[in-house]
Amino acid sequence: MALRWKLCRVHSNGSLVEKSDEFDPSSFEPESFDVMFVGSNEGPLTTALDEACEVTADFSVFMLSQKAVMRLAEELSRYDRTTYATVDELLEASFHERINDPQRQHFYDKVASRVDELREFVAEAASGGDCIRFEVM
Repeated sequence: MALRWKLCRVHSNGSLVEKSDEFDPSSFEPESFDVMFVGSNEGPLTTALDEACEVTADFSVFMLSQKAVMRLAEELSRYDRTTYATVDELLEASFHERINDPQRQHFYDKVASRVDELREFVAEAASGGDCIRFEVM
């Protein structure tokens, strides 16, 4: 069963920015995003989430500080569709290599679109001086 999670923009005082300022990754786990960035399950997103998890005792909600959001935004700004992992790299690293040929490109495009949205979400949070709350559901 896949991990259910989402990201929420939060003002530095702890209040939600807006309900619409949430990032829902669909059925993709954080590691799938990192595969697209660095070709491995360990990359900028999981690193940021691991750091947030080290400073909280609640294992269902983690907070990325303004500083952490700024670092993550800077890191993610280095990537775009020209630098993302290839279809084969994504499928191999995310254990989806059994997807048949007609579905491979569709799956890749779906993940790449979510990655683009994640980059935009983090960049907007950073430019607004917001924190990001990572919720496991």
